[in-house]
Amino acid sequence: MRAFVPGGVLGWRRAASAALARSLASLFGALLAIAVSSTTAHAISQGCANLGSFLDNIAPFGFGGGDSQSYVGSFDAGETLTLTYTRTGSRNFSFIEFSFTPPMTAVTRTSAELGPGATNLTLTIPSTGGPYTVGWRVGTNNEFAGDVIVSVVCTAAPPPPPVDDSTTTALASSLNPSDVGESVTFTATVRSPAGTPTGTVTFLNDGATLGTAKLSAGVARLETSDLPVGRHPITARYNPTGAFDPSASPVLDQLVNADDADSERLDQMATLTTKIVAQTSGQSMQGAVDTALDDAFSGANTFTGDTTGFYMSVGGAPPSVRALDILGFDRRAGDSPADRTFSSLLGPTRGSHAADPVDPAAAGNWRVWTSARNTWWDSDVATGDVRGSQANMLVGFTYVVTPALAAGVFGGYETFEYNSRPLDARLAGSGWTGGGYLGWKFLPAYRFDVAVAGTALDYSGEAGRAAGTFAGSRLFLTTGVTGSHTLGALKIDPSVKLYALWERDRGFTDTLGTAHDDRSFSTARLSGGLKVAYPFQTGGQVAIEPFAGVYADYYFSQDDGQPTAVDAIRDGWSARFIGGLSVTSRAGVRASLTGELGGIGQGGAPHGAIRGSLGVPL
Repeated sequence: MRAFVPGGVLGWRRAASAALARSLASLFGALLAIAVSSTTAHAISQGCANLGSFLDNIAPFGFGGGDSQSYVGSFDAGETLTLTYTRTGSRNFSFIEFSFTPPMTAVTRTSAELGPGATNLTLTIPSTGGPYTVGWRVGTNNEFAGDVIVSVVCTAAPPPPPVDDSTTTALASSLNPSDVGESVTFTATVRSPAGTPTGTVTFLNDGATLGTAKLSAGVARLETSDLPVGRHPITARYNPTGAFDPSASPVLDQLVNADDADSERLDQMATLTTKIVAQTSGQSMQGAVDTALDDAFSGANTFTGDTTGFYMSVGGAPPSVRALDILGFDRRAGDSPADRTFSSLLGPTRGSHAADPVDPAAAGNWRVWTSARNTWWDSDVATGDVRGSQANMLVGFTYVVTPALAAGVFGGYETFEYNSRPLDARLAGSGWTGGGYLGWKFLPAYRFDVAVAGTALDYSGEAGRAAGTFAGSRLFLTTGVTGSHTLGALKIDPSVKLYALWERDRGFTDTLGTAHDDRSFSTARLSGGLKVAYPFQTGGQVAIEPFAGVYADYYFSQDDGQPTAVDAIRDGWSARFIGGLSVTSRAGVRASLTGELGGIGQGGAPHGAIRGSLGVPL
């Protein structure tokens, strides 16, 4: 395209200079070059692109007395137009200029003297307006201008910086968990580095549309009260307008509970009772392991019989066991200084003598044992008024490696049922256990032991109209030190013991549709005390050992579940008493029966138990 401003070709129409102009054009045609270039960092405007074809239509020329050329084009913001006029002759020209029609906001006219050499004028197209007629003119003060070379360069505007149109969508709930029929408002917030997003947000429940809301200042809200009981995966999906990218929120798990207090009471019953179940199992396993190691290190099958009785070894150097004779108690005492001191307390006529020599029978290394314990719990109202019973049955094998080292394995089954009158709730279940133990006599009269076991559990609970089942897993650990001393005819066993249990119960949904979360807790007991036994023999074939003990227990626990107003297992100190009878045959078969009363005081909860055990050497 080619255009001329009014009066722009007056110099060409002068009749007097027409012939000279043609001659000069021919003479300097080789010197006159019109060069056009375009740099394109990105797509250029129509004005920049078409400028070259415009200049192609301008023949090499010489002019005088002023001349002008013009071009109409639509330029993009930021494009640069550079005009270079080079003088090749000896004449100076008065001025050069370029102008814009319509006038630009920022620049209306730029001009300069054209001295020797090159004069460059640069035009930057403003960001508003257009298209423009861009004209340039050379003034010569009526002198000929045939020795001028014109160069025009149009440079495209640099590309704009890249725009990050990405978005992120966040989702929040006004109430979580909520009850069925309760109003919940979901709020989606959409953000972008490119600005405030516009468009809509679709809210979905497990992929199904709940509704759509329009964004206002980047926020969209949806209110609903129609969610049924259960757990609902809610997401928000942004539907953009303009250049923004779509996005979706992470899943929000909305929990809707049944509006029923029975589900809450069922949850409280599980929280209260599972600790009782764990504590009962811990006491059963600790007692069974203690008895198994007592049996392993007692030499229970090393007897010799005669007309007056037989010998049972206990702890390495025990007294002889003779027929029960209360009046002759001192005659059963040993001859150590401690024995003589104890005997002297019984009166001046009492005497003492050394233990009878014995000839122990050969002993095997294996022992098989079984233990059964039934426990009754009866907590008060302050601890939930939980009542019930639990049976734990265990079977194990012990291998006596050396007189100072024994190890074994055991397994068992437990079953339980508890109820709470204030909660009108019940919890029952069962579990299977497997584990191992180790005992080491690091001193002649002291033994260290440790045992580990795992239990898989199945629970079943109900509270009013709410009922449900859930699984659990438990880890058991016990360790401690037990001593064995003799004082006259008495056997005294001091001990310090610790057991701990860690349990994880899986979440479940009850019959009312209420979801109950996973729960983990731990509970433990530290004990210290002593047991006193008085062994004697009757009939020459059986040894009888009545015993009694007293212990101080400290209970402590931790629970990550929902807190309850009461706790069935209270942290703190309490007292525990045991009593029972052990019977050992000449063949080494040992049976025992133990009664226990614990939880007397602040710690734990009141409970009673009876445990029977049987060990047979192999």
